[in-house]
Amino acid sequence: MKIKKGMVFGVFDGFHEGHRFFLEKASSLCDTLTVVVARDSVVHMLKGHTPRQSEGKRTEAVARFNPKFFVVLGDKKEGAWEVVRAHKPDCVFLGYDQKALGEALG
Repeated sequence: MKIKKGMVFGVFDGFHEGHRFFLEKASSLCDTLTVVVARDSVVHMLKGHTPRQSEGKRTEAVARFNPKFFVVLGDKKEGAWEVVRAHKPDCVFLGYDQKALGEALG
């Protein structure tokens, strides 16, 4: 049985095959997928540097990859979880490097 509403989080800077694989796999497990693209300010805070591409360009790259995805920008403040409350996913899919995100989500 498929999950109705899935969600993924990511920076998606320099959109590449790993991103494509992750999004395709998550999408295959749910009816609709919301892709949350990290804001530039949050990337800087988390990683200590500004992303190579702006949040707008990164959002566009994901949307171009699959127009069926619902692509949104993440919260302006790390840990606010407003985007999760607003979209109410049934499941959040995590990438291999998102252990801290999983712990934060509980």
